[in-house]
Formats: sequence, C-alpha cells, structure tokens
Amino acid sequence: MLKSIKLLHRLIFSLIFILVISVPVLAVTAESDDNITVKTGDTAKGPRFYAGSSVKIDGTVDGTVFSAAREITINGTINGDLFTAAQEITINGKVMGNLYAAGQDVKIAGQVSGDVFGAGQKIDVTKDALLQRDALLAGAKIVHNGQIQRQLLGYGENISVSGLVGSDASMEVEKLEIRDGTMIKGNLTYRSPNKASISNTAKVNGPIDWQKTEPRVHKEKPRFADNFISLILGLLGALLIWFLIHLWRPAFWSSTATIIREQPLKTLGVGALVLILTPILVILLMITVIGIPLGVIVGLAYGVGIYLAKIIVAVFIGFQLSQKFHWPQLHRGVWLVLLGLAILALLTRIPFIGFLVTLLVVFAGLGSILLTYAKPAPKEEPPQPA
Repeated sequence: MLKSIKLLHRLIFSLIFILVISVPVLAVTAESDDNITVKTGDTAKGPRFYAGSSVKIDGTVDGTVFSAAREITINGTINGDLFTAAQEITINGKVMGNLYAAGQDVKIAGQVSGDVFGAGQKIDVTKDALLQRDALLAGAKIVHNGQIQRQLLGYGENISVSGLVGSDASMEVEKLEIRDGTMIKGNLTYRSPNKASISNTAKVNGPIDWQKTEPRVHKEKPRFADNFISLILGLLGALLIWFLIHLWRPAFWSSTATIIREQPLKTLGVGALVLILTPILVILLMITVIGIPLGVIVGLAYGVGIYLAKIIVAVFIGFQLSQKFHWPQLHRGVWLVLLGLAILALLTRIPFIGFLVTLLVVFAGLGSILLTYAKPAPKEEPPQPA
C-alpha cells in the first residue's frame, strides 16, 4: 500500500499554503452562505472567496476564485486560478488558469488552461476533459479518460489510464492499468511492486520503464495502551486549559459556543477567512520590520486560537447534548466539556474524515472568537433631561 492518504493530506496543506501566499489581504470579496450561486449570464469580478454548504458557478468570474464548501460545481467560466476544497468537486466548465482541488471526490469534465493539482480519495478525469498543461494527481483511485496535453504525474493506489497524455507519464502506484484507447506521446515510467496491465491496443511512443519496488512492509501499529494514554493526556491537557480560562473569564466559553449555535454558517465562513488571511497579515507585518513585534503577537494569538478551537467546539457539543437530553451541568459543566472533547478526539482519528472534522472545528473555533470579541461596543444612551 502506498502512502496515498498522507500524500493527500500534504497536498491539501500545500493548497492552503499556496492560497495563503498568493492573494492580497484586502483584495478578496468574500461571501458566506448556505447555498451560493453565480447565475448563468452573471459576471462577478474577482478575486472571490466563497464559503458555504454548496457553491455553484454557472456564470463567469473574472479573477481568482477561492472556495470551501461541502459541494462545489463549476459549470461556467473562471478567468483566473481556482483554489477549491470540498467533499465533492465537479468541474464541467472552464478554468482559464491553474486548478488546485482537494476533496473526497474530484471530477474534471471541463477545460483547464493551466496546470492541475488534484488530491482526493477518487479523482476522475472524464472523456470530455481537456487539461492543456501538466496534471499532478494524488488519490486512492485515479481514472484518466480525457486529454492531458502535457505531462501526467500520478500518485495513488489504483490508477487507470485510457485517454491522451501529450508528453511523459510518470507514476508511483500499487496497481496500474493502461487500457484500450490510451495514447502516451512520451515515456511511461512507473514505480510499483506490480507490473502494469497494458492493453495491446494502447500506444506508448517512448520507452516503458518499470522501476520495481518492494512491497510495503506494514509497520507495527502503536499499541492500544500507548494510544489510550496519549488520548487521556490530550483530554486532561485541554480540560486544564478550559478550567483555567473558566476561572479567569467565566463567560468566554459560553459566549463563543453561543455564537456557533446562533450563526453556524457565518461562523464557519468567518473562521475560514481568519485561518487563511491571518498568516498573510503576519507576513506583511514582518516585511515592514517596524511591525515585527505586532506580527509575533498576532502569530502567537493565531496559534492559541487554533488550539482553543477544539475546546470551544467541545463546549458547544456538550451544551447541545445537555439541552437535548436535559442533563444537569454538574461541577460547572466539566463532565459535558470532557464528553465533547472525547467525541472530537474519536472523530478526528477517523481516516480522511478526521481531517475534515479538524478543519471544521478550526473554522468554527476561530470564527466564534472573532465574532464574539469583534462586536462593536453598545452605544450609551444620553441621559434624559430631568
């Protein structure tokens, strides 16, 4: 088995890193809602940041697009780069720039004029797809039936090719199939413990180089006792932080958890912006030299906020459960917080799903902190004349 899941996570973080260093802070028009749609015939000026449950672009966006949602569909045209992370990503239209996509299911059935960087559990390049430059794809299952006019770089467990590759194809794979209809105009190089299955009708213009690798030896998994001790220590550490802040600022946890309950989608959208834009602000402050002290402070606060996010969401979960099942908040609610932390600890240990849960937790936590403490102070009413 290849390290496809780890590679997937690395590429997702790479996507976020590229996003962080490539867009000016004040130039982004951000929208967050449950369902976001750019209608057919409409034109939006970019750069744009879309965050919601569903993002659908049927019209045109002139500029770079950053999108984060459960489901993202591009049927129109994006005149710029597209950075997208979602559970389901479908590209039916045109991306007139580079495509950076990370999700569970990534389907490309349209045209991309730039390079493609895709990471997902499953990546499907359909027969209608036209990728005009290089494609770097990483996932558990990769299917290529379309046209890649330059290089194909693939990393995965199972890769199937039956389309066009205009130059070299290089892959690191467990199982490789070169099917009928395949045309590779350059070399085919692959690293794998298994010999590829190559159809007699497939055409490879250059040499085929199989670099045989040893079957992966599965390392001994950490013992249950080690995992359990690590889990307990993590829970106790988070619980201690909750208790200290509870003594110092008793209303902090209830206020931030209330924001998540009252404005869930807005909180997630704001949290996504904070996660992405804060590092840019820190970099800009560092560049100015005079702003280095403030940059350090903002960076430290950013790290603390990311850590506190899981505790805030744990408080929210515990509160919701207590409301639903009418549980009393004994010992200042410590047991409810502990239950929320335990639930998050278990969810974040599920492969792939755990990463998405962690991302949502960070979004919710950062968003709730900003929305709670960025509220304008209430205006004092002038005294009434006697």
